[in-house]
Amino acid sequence: WLARIYFLDFANFMDKLVHIVNAINVTPPKSGYSFYYNEKAEDTSLDSLITFLPKQRTVHEIIVNKKPKTVLDIGANTGWYSLLASKLGADVISLEQDESCVDILYDIAKKNRLNILPLKMAFGDLVKGIYGIAYTDTVYKDRNFDKTYLYRPGIERFKSELVLFLGISHHLVLGEGYKIEELFDILSPLTQKTLVLEFVDITDEKILKEPSFFRNLNGNDSTAYNLNRFIEVGKRHFACANVFDSNPQSRKIVVFDK
Repeated sequence: WLARIYFLDFANFMDKLVHIVNAINVTPPKSGYSFYYNEKAEDTSLDSLITFLPKQRTVHEIIVNKKPKTVLDIGANTGWYSLLASKLGADVISLEQDESCVDILYDIAKKNRLNILPLKMAFGDLVKGIYGIAYTDTVYKDRNFDKTYLYRPGIERFKSELVLFLGISHHLVLGEGYKIEELFDILSPLTQKTLVLEFVDITDEKILKEPSFFRNLNGNDSTAYNLNRFIEVGKRHFACANVFDSNPQSRKIVVFDK
């Protein structure tokens, strides 16, 4: 009977603990990117293929034709393309550095029991592993915790049959200063079969309207930053590349296959 009393006390304790945890509000504040698809009028219903924009139709066709079992969506925002890939049968990992967007997608995936794992992660963090802490105690002298991964880099853990890299390459090259070669050095090992990359031309309206947002714009002109350059570098890692329409016309979808 003592065991039963202890069990009931523990059960009551756990019920109270669950209630406390459920009452905690961990929702981050909305950001400027929380309504990205609405502002661009791209918040199209996934059930209405006829209303898809050219970019959406192109990506839909690619996923339907490739039939990937796993998809990695880098720069997923609130997850329109992650949701599309999931709807078409893929298990999806969605990476996004904006916490509000990750939270929105997590809520959708949880409510609808979708095979989507949203993670807060910047592109550059894909190559970073997390190590343990060094201990000076002689018991641990041969363990090398500080040189042993707790979490291996995402570039090793998130490998997927198809990788989506949409609307982000210009931010990384013209904004953050990545070289095109550096993008593919990360994207290639992540991609098991197909990379779907959106190229955004230097004449794109978003770039022309907000040049200050792209602080490395002056270091890149159309001779260094162009569609052919992306294809040239990409084909060092992939067997072939095919170009498809996106929207607006200053953007193109490039499909690289291994």
